[in-house]
This record gives sequence, structure tokens and C-alpha cells, in this order.
Amino acid sequence: MFLPRNLDLQALPNTDPVTNASVFGWLTSQADNPIWSTQNNSFTSRVDRVVGSITAGYTIKDWLSLSYLGGINTYSDARRSTIRPGNSGKYTTGRTVEDNIRNTELDQTILLTFDKNLTEDISLKAIIGNNLNQRQYESTSFLGTGSVVFGIDNIGNATAVKPYGPVTTKRRLMGLLSDVTLGYKDWAYLNGTARRDASSTLNKNGVVGNSGKGFFYYSGSASVVFTEALALDYSWLSSGKVRVGYARVGNDASPYESGLPTYTSNPSYGNNVGTTDFPFGGIAAQALGFRINNPALTPEFTNEIEVGTDLDFFKGRVSIAASYYSRKTTNQIAQVSLPTATGFYELTTNFGEISNKGVELAATVVPVDAKGFRWSSTFNFTHNKNIVEKLTEGVDQIAITPGFGSGLVQPILMPGQPFGVLYGSNVDRDDQGNVLIDPTTGRMIPALNPKIIGNPNPQFLMGFVNQFTFKGITLNTLIDYRKGGSIYSTTLQSELGRGVTRDTEDRDQLYIIKGVQGDPITHLPLRDADGNTIPNNRAISLNDYYFGTGSAGIGGTAEQSIYDATTVRLREVTLGYDLPKSLLEKTPFGVINVSLSGRNLYWYSPNIPKYTNFDPEVNTYNSASSAQGIEFTNSPSTRRYGINLRVTF
Repeated sequence: MFLPRNLDLQALPNTDPVTNASVFGWLTSQADNPIWSTQNNSFTSRVDRVVGSITAGYTIKDWLSLSYLGGINTYSDARRSTIRPGNSGKYTTGRTVEDNIRNTELDQTILLTFDKNLTEDISLKAIIGNNLNQRQYESTSFLGTGSVVFGIDNIGNATAVKPYGPVTTKRRLMGLLSDVTLGYKDWAYLNGTARRDASSTLNKNGVVGNSGKGFFYYSGSASVVFTEALALDYSWLSSGKVRVGYARVGNDASPYESGLPTYTSNPSYGNNVGTTDFPFGGIAAQALGFRINNPALTPEFTNEIEVGTDLDFFKGRVSIAASYYSRKTTNQIAQVSLPTATGFYELTTNFGEISNKGVELAATVVPVDAKGFRWSSTFNFTHNKNIVEKLTEGVDQIAITPGFGSGLVQPILMPGQPFGVLYGSNVDRDDQGNVLIDPTTGRMIPALNPKIIGNPNPQFLMGFVNQFTFKGITLNTLIDYRKGGSIYSTTLQSELGRGVTRDTEDRDQLYIIKGVQGDPITHLPLRDADGNTIPNNRAISLNDYYFGTGSAGIGGTAEQSIYDATTVRLREVTLGYDLPKSLLEKTPFGVINVSLSGRNLYWYSPNIPKYTNFDPEVNTYNSASSAQGIEFTNSPSTRRYGINLRVTF
């Protein structure tokens, strides 16, 4: 991000021999030397996990059975994060955070199953049951600041220790369920399901303290193997099925979102009292969190209808599966921003409606299957269009992640727009969409108000899977293609702004930004005597184009750091070998397979600056968030190589 590529980082001093502090040449006060960081900053995690289950069954009649499945999945995670003294960040005297986390999930399901042919042509399978699930998460954290002895990385070496955001959550869910399938001559099927859940995260009639509020949902589907039903006998059509289904699915809230306000002993960990840390003045305390919970929360529901077909041709040499779906989600649970004068940042509430419509296609072809050699090729295609249909009355937009990245860009929900569009700072334009350029500086004029600047949702996704097998050798390849979708990247912003890649090697080259002249005071286009706009003719250097106010890099608006994330990627290649069965005849082994694999081996993104080597798949938000299309200087993606051994007995 900082160094010219022709400067050898290994040749620079990285540590002050007297203080052990980071040394980074002229950048010492701005950033830590990367080599110093790898030697002195650390994160360790030890996870101990126990998984156990019990399965039991009893056959009451040959057509009636009772089954039980119960299990536990629990783990403890001991983490330590250390930044040693001499860094250029907030904790210059050193910092150690120790976390002790325990997460436990208990689950049990009891099912009574009826499975019998009612007549020669009609079969019935019916299931009723009960499901119980409990998830409990506990963590205790301690922050140690100021190191007594350099190089000892634990809380005991800190000059000050205090609690750091302890968390405890528990969720219980109880469900009553049923599943009924009616079959006719093995070519027509009707299926229906129903479930009623009661969740501890929702309140009965909006009253805190009652048992969980129950919610009911269901589904129905029908399928017909029409080649059997119509007794079709074609050499080119092996089988064909059509299907249609409707489903309504309910979902509860996260723990405590429908309860009373929660407290925290670490206000700097996101709440309304700013950056004040407890203990304050040596006095321990608790403070209300930054969010107002909502006792009146209701479950969110998704209603979906899907139609599709499955076709098989030439005795399995060609198969096609196609689906169309229309999905609508209502009463979604999210946070709505509040004026900070209220003392809070956000309110948890149910909001509006979001629709998803799309198609899914998959086709498999076997071009060659002869003399021990088989080549199978699968193609899949997915297109989804999602739209925010409406929000809560009186709310124009909702930030998906309030407060994160709000200075430049945020993912938001806005009626009439796709889910999670990027909203942020931008440049002025005339009514024809031409960028306004300050005739004095030759730079773009920043607009006064933010607007939608990108849509992170791709137009479509495609995948190509090829498998080649020959005499125990198997080669698998997976290629992905993503078309469209915007990404905001500060990595690209920094690399171009600091001029550290070949994309900006000719930094003194003069560059005229395409646009028309504008007035930075009125934010309107300048016009000639005939009332026409005036094309920009003021040249700036490539260095100025990527650095400073009104630039396309550092100091510029978020709009100028939005890129098209279209990418083709060699996702995975695996080469494996099964040892001949003749070698295993006198051994206890059934199969021994050895394989080599590689993931993320190559990608090409035509709309990303060529020499930045930036992977647009990098995302600041993890899988716990539905936000996408934002990258805040993350670590780059990696290639992974593996040697795998699989043995069966």
C-alpha cells in the first residue's frame, strides 16, 4: 500500500534496536513495518470441540415406527490477540486481548412415521414429530494495556487490565412438525408439510416475560413423471418430470432483540456513550447499549412459489434441470437508524417487503464414455433479481450495517431498488450525466449529497464443472463466471492513489477528465453564450487524477472507487488416483484414494486495474451479514494447495 515496488522491503531496517519499536523509513509515523508486524503482532486460537449424538428407533408395526435423534455440539475457543509496544496505532504501549468463548447447541427430534401402501397404486407416508433446539453462547474478554516486559504476550504482563465486552446469549426453539406424501403409481406425488414453532426470542402478544410467541408455516408441492404417466417411449427421451411447489417459511429474531434494553461494561464496543471505556476513573459501571429493542417484534415470513422440470435424454448422456421461482419476504427484522439526540443509534423493528425472482438452470452432458474413459461436463446458470418493495411507513431507507463505513459508502435498503445497493459520496453531473469539472483545477466537483452509486448484486452467475476419469485416475475442474455487480474498494483506492503499481507508472502523463466545465460554488454546469455546456479542456497529471479532492483515488468520492466485479475464476482443480482393488484384496481397506488439489488458482477481472492484482471476491463483511460489495483494505485472497488421503474399510 505504501512502498514503491522497486524498493526492497527486506533491505530496510524494521526494528529500533534500543526500543524494539517498528521502523519504516519515512513512513514510521504512518504505518508499522510489515516485517515488524509479522514478528510482533499475533493472534492465536485454540478450539476444543465435542460432538455427540444418540439415535434410537423402534418398529411398532411394519408400517409404523418411532425414532429419536438427539445430539450436542459444543466447543470452547481460547483466543489471544497481541500488539507489542512500539506500534503506530492506538495502543503504542502494547495491548493484549484474551477471549474465552463457549458455544453449545443441543438438538433433539422425535418422529412417528406411517409408511404404507393404501392400495396397489396409492402409497402414503406421514410423519409427525417434535423438535427442540437450544443455542447458548458465552464469552468473557479482558483487555490488557501497557506491557511491562517486551515480548511477553499475556494479560499478566499488562500494567492495566479490565473487562472487555462480555457477552451471554441463549435461544430456545420448540417446533411441532408434520410431513405427508401421497404417491400414485410411482409417477405422481403430492407432498405437504406444516410446522409450528415457539421461540424464546419473540414475546407472546408483545408482552415481555411470556413464553415464546408461536408462529405457523407450511408448504405444498406436486410432481409428475410425465414420461411414465403418458407411457412415452422415445429413444431420445429417457425420463421427464414437471414439478410445482409453494412454501411459507417463518423465522424468529436474534436473542434479546424483542426484550428490554441490554447493558454493556464496554461502551466503546458500539453504543451511545462514544469512546468512554469502563472502568471510568477507576469505577466499574454498566451502560445501556446503543440499540432500542422491540417487545412487539413479529416473525418474518418468506412465501415462495417454484415451478420446474427435470429431463433426461439418451439414457443419461444429457440431463437438464430448470426452475423458476418467485419469493417474497415480509416483516423482516432489522435496525432502523434513529437521531442521535434520542441517546440511541437504532431501533430493532419489522419492516416492509423484499421480492426475489429468478431462474436456475443446470445441464450435464457426457460427451465420451468408452473404453474406460469418461468425460462428464456440467453447466449451471443462476439469475436472481431482488427488489425492496417497501419499508416501514415513514422510513425512506435503512442502512444494513448502521455506522460502519458511513463516512463514504453504506449498503442500504431503499424502496424500488435492489437489496443492499451502495449509497455514498459522488461527483456532480449535468442533466445529461456528464461529470462536472472545475475549470480552475481540472478535477471533478464533489456533490453536496450522497446517492446510490452501485449495485453489488451480479446480473448472473455461471459454473462449469468437468470430470475426466480413466483407469482409477480422476481429474476435476471447476470454473466460475460472475457477470456484473459493483464493489467499492479502498485497496484499489490506496494502490492507485499512492502510485505503487504499474497502472500509474507514467504519473506525469497529462490527462483530461471527460466531462463538462462546472461551477464548484453553484454545482451547476457552465455554459457558453449560446447556452451550451463547455467540454473540459483542463489537463492534470495522472498523479493528480488519483490523489486529492476531486480525484479518482485517495481523497476522492466513493463513486470513483466503485468497480465492476465481473470475474472468471478457476475455482478448483483436483487430480486423484484410486489404488487398484487387486492391491487391496488382502487388506482391510475398501478404497484408498490419494489426490492433489488447488483452489483459487487463477482469476481474471477485466474491469479491475490490470496490475493491482486485486480479487473482487474479497468482502469486508463476513457471512453473518447480508451486506456485500464493500472492501475496506482487507487481506488479499489466497491460493490453497492440498494433499488428500481418503481411506475406507
